[in-house]
Amino acid sequence: MAVWTAQSDDDPLFRVQGYGVYVTELLVAIYIVFFVLEALSQALGIQGLLAELALSTSAVTGRGHVWQLLTYPLLNPLSGWFAISMLFFYGFGREVERGLGRKSFITLYASLTVIPALLLTCLSLATHQAYAYAGTDALHLSLFVAFALLYPDASMLFGVLAKWGAAIFVVLGTSLFIAGHQWTDLEFLWIDIGVVTAAIRLPVVSNFAAWMEERQEHERQLRVQAQIAERKRIEERRNQSIDPILDKIAKQGIQSLTRDEREQLEQARLELLKRDQRK
Repeated sequence: MAVWTAQSDDDPLFRVQGYGVYVTELLVAIYIVFFVLEALSQALGIQGLLAELALSTSAVTGRGHVWQLLTYPLLNPLSGWFAISMLFFYGFGREVERGLGRKSFITLYASLTVIPALLLTCLSLATHQAYAYAGTDALHLSLFVAFALLYPDASMLFGVLAKWGAAIFVVLGTSLFIAGHQWTDLEFLWIDIGVVTAAIRLPVVSNFAAWMEERQEHERQLRVQAQIAERKRIEERRNQSIDPILDKIAKQGIQSLTRDEREQLEQARLELLKRDQRK
């Protein structure tokens, strides 16, 4: 049974049988579901069942399929590399989420998804050439760069530091894309790396993110203060309506109360009990 528990930025989104599920685990689960659906569609001979999720700049600009700017990572090649990629993402993605906080992590992940796709679409409009892309390779490799920027001296497999591991992966990925003339993959990779670097290292961007968080916290405090002030006003009005009833009881006895006065008194008693229970 799933129980929603996301009360603060550090809490899991929800719990399943007591296990906390964070954004990273949820994303991995979603990717696995779509991987299985794609495999089943091909096994059943239903080709292209999920094809409308992949990014096609001609479909975005010509047919208005703007959802593809977000959905293209859901389609990954049907190979064993997918399992390795998901384990890779699960291993460091949670650390990036913990380091940035859930809201900032979601914002970064969405930016890494939309920005390169949007720029590729703009390039398509400028060059009148159609481009297509799908998968999470560039997205998750750039997130590993984010991990290396956050924890550069973290030890990885065989004692390799995260900063050197990220450099090796980026060089290898870039070399493979150039060798295979995979210019779209190369564009996605380096735009995502630029977004990650700007978000974590450039003061203008990182300070803006911190300012936004401070503003959200300030607004939350204002809402809490407004709620407290409203409760105080309600309590004062209730006391003003109850005080004459209490005076009447003191002077004439409780039997002198009318039906409406008894109901007001009982309502005030129940509200006091609820307030004591909350304490």
